[in-house]
Amino acid sequence: MDNNFEQQPVTEKLIQDYMAYARDEYGPRDNAREIAELEIEDLKRKGCLLHRPYCMGCPALGKDCPVNDWQKRHPEFANDELQQKIKACYKKGE
Repeated sequence: MDNNFEQQPVTEKLIQDYMAYARDEYGPRDNAREIAELEIEDLKRKGCLLHRPYCMGCPALGKDCPVNDWQKRHPEFANDELQQKIKACYKKGE
């Protein structure tokens, strides 16, 4: 397993991978890129290492994942502007 615990840069490949993930999870959407970019922004602020859209294979998987307790540590972000944008994007794409 990789011991690199630094957050990975946002690349075009990562965006494309998240777009594919969103299509797999929620079906085809015209706004898949916007959803992917917002989801990545959200994960980035939560401290996700951004290794790929799935957690499997991430060196922080399990107890070291900073996303695990994010909502407990930062309840002020529960329904903030970014979360509203993400929800609106999913609704728009239905």
